[in-house]
Order: sequence, then C-alpha cells, then structure tokens
Amino acid sequence: MKFKISAVIVLCLCVAVTFSGCLDMFSSGCESDAECEGNNCIKGECVKITFRAAGVGAELLKDSPPSKILVDPLKSRYDRTPFDIYLQLTNIGEHTIPPDELTISLSGGNFDKSGDTWTNDEPIRGAEAFEDFGDVVFVEEFKGARYSGSPNFGGAPFTVVAEIKYNYKTTALGSICIIGANDETPFCKETGNKLSKVYSAPVTVRSIKEELYPESITAGITVENVGGGELCRMGTECGKDDKRYVKLESFKMGGKDYVALGLCDTEKRLKSEDKTGQFVCKGISRADTSTKEETAEIVLSYQYRSALQRTVRAYEL
Repeated sequence: MKFKISAVIVLCLCVAVTFSGCLDMFSSGCESDAECEGNNCIKGECVKITFRAAGVGAELLKDSPPSKILVDPLKSRYDRTPFDIYLQLTNIGEHTIPPDELTISLSGGNFDKSGDTWTNDEPIRGAEAFEDFGDVVFVEEFKGARYSGSPNFGGAPFTVVAEIKYNYKTTALGSICIIGANDETPFCKETGNKLSKVYSAPVTVRSIKEELYPESITAGITVENVGGGELCRMGTECGKDDKRYVKLESFKMGGKDYVALGLCDTEKRLKSEDKTGQFVCKGISRADTSTKEETAEIVLSYQYRSALQRTVRAYEL
C-alpha cells in the first residue's frame, strides 16, 4: 500500500509550520488603520488578523530509524539485519496537494535506501472549514533499509536525512476601493490594509493596499515566507538562482484577472533578511463614474522544501 490516510491527532510536527489568517472584529466606525490601535480598518470595522500554527508537517516515527543498530561486519550488506524508516505527513494547510506533487527523498550515506524517493499517487487533502488538519499520510516505502558501512564497538555514526518538497498554493481575500474618476463623494476608503482572509499555507499574504492616481489605481500585495522551510521556483531543482521565488498566479477582481491582463508582477524573489516581498498591480482603471468596492482574490503558487534527519550509530555485533 502506498499510504494510509486516517483522522488521528499528530502530537509531533517537525517540519514546515505556517500560519492561517483569522479575523477578530473588536470595534466599529473606523476610517483608517490609525484608529484601530495598530490593527486594520476593513470596510469600516477595526479587524485584528491573528495567526495560528499550521502547515504541512512531517515526522520520523519513533525508532524508525532507531538510534542504534547491531551489525555483523562479516556479513555482506545484503545479509545484514534490516531496519525500518517510517514517516508521517500531515497536511494542515488548506490547499489540497494533487497527485505527483509531493516527493520525499532519502539521503545521508552508509545505508542502501539512500537515494530512494517516494511520490504521492493520490491527492493529500488540506484542512477544511472547522478542521485542524487534513489528510494524515503514513509512508512505509523506506522500510527494510540495510547498513552498508563499517560498524565499530563505539558506534559508527551515520545520518538519515528525509527531504520533503511539494508544490503549494496560498489563497487570500481582500477588497479594493475603485473610486470613479468623476466621483467626488466615494462611499469606500482607498487607504489602509484591505486584507480580510488568508488561507493556511507556508507563504502568507500580509497586506493588500492601494494607491489612487488620476486615471488608475495601483495595488500592492505584501507576502511573507512564514513556514520555516525553503521557497523555490516551481519545476526546478532549487539551485542558487531559483531560491526564494513566489509566483502570483492570479489577482481577480470584478470578473477580471489582472495577472492574465498583464498588469501585475508575476514573480517575486523574497528578501533574505525578512523573507518578504511585494507584488504590484498597476493600471486598474478608474474609468467608471461611480465608486465600487470590489472583492479581490489572490492566489500564490510556489515549490516548498523542508527536511528532517536522525543520527544512527552502527555497533559491531
């Protein structure tokens, strides 16, 4: 069996924590962020966007691999006693990972499973409304590994490393105040952070803000890597020039996708210092004569990587 999915509580999540946006409305009647004690003024209400720990978690299960093994040096590696390597994955983010888009690769050295890989052949469902997590996947394809080095009485150390890489998406919702070019009394405000919801993922959207120009509006979308892992361009092996990239897949508003229309940045390399970056969408038209507050949907896509490891000592039998 490739993997088993069950609704169990995971007690130890070691890799790729992230954050999910939650809203806490605590007062009303605001016109700007300055009135909200450091929080956001959204549609006339002071809103605090809080974050909970979440994400795609991975765990090497207890004693798999074990911390020590006994090896007969007179036997070939094919005849030595095998040991097992079991992993458990939990998709706590809200994006469902399609088949063939998550891979686990083993490395380290001195064991014959080093270099082996496993890829999901079924979707790994994300967390849904009112759920703490989605699918739990038990990976048993790496069982039966055998030590291939030289043991000693002091315990020869070697490391089992499991790298997890997967494609993921972040969805966020907000609003943009489209003030008509001839409208002198707009009913909505174009200032402040217009973010209203962020779905759980390793990369979050921190803010949506707009700037008003005579004939157009510019929207700025600030994103941040909060998952503790490494961002890479999708479809690459994450070389030096492919690290820290996020793609803006779509920015939809009023029935239009401004990415498809060529008005938005499509890719951004996040800063190494604070792991943030900003996409800019320019040229959103003010041609309409009346003001309207449009709901904006943002979708980001990226490759995400993280790793866990365990040291094993091989004692001579």
